[in-house]
Amino acid sequence: CYPLAIDYLKRGLVKVDKIVTHVFPLREYKKAMKIASKGQDSIKVTLAPGG
Repeated sequence: CYPLAIDYLKRGLVKVDKIVTHVFPLREYKKAMKIASKGQDSIKVTLAPGG
């Protein structure tokens, strides 16, 4: 499963900008975890360590 997904990403067949729906600075990890755990209106919630 993962090799195929990685291949699709490398070839640009999957638009990653549509997958990451939320980006939070690390200091807002509690809010990020809350949104990720609910799953509504979120696909991929990301923490930005430098943010």
